[in-house]
Amino acid sequence: MNRAFSRLISDMAHDPALTKAFQHDVLDVRPRSIRAAIARGLARGEVRKRVNRELLIDLLTAPFYFRLLYAQAPLTHQDANELAELVLRAVAPCQTVAMSVGKRRRKKVMRRD
Repeated sequence: MNRAFSRLISDMAHDPALTKAFQHDVLDVRPRSIRAAIARGLARGEVRKRVNRELLIDLLTAPFYFRLLYAQAPLTHQDANELAELVLRAVAPCQTVAMSVGKRRRKKVMRRD
């Protein structure tokens, strides 16, 4: 998958039609689903109201593309879960946030200035 994705990106540099198709069929689809998830988090009070949603989408998706293109390493389920937890803590409103650490759970009070 990593080599195929790298090759696809390389081919896109020389093929505008491929770039447009990839943008439409892949890159535009994922942010729509993420925007919907962010909207649900906002409605439940799990995400700060003034969070930059587009930057949040970049923060969530960039590690996947980085691993595919540069690190040539998979992003494991554990990595994805840890990434999601880190991002959720970063965008949470000022309140006590439960954090999981392995099988243990602890609470930490987060303060925002």
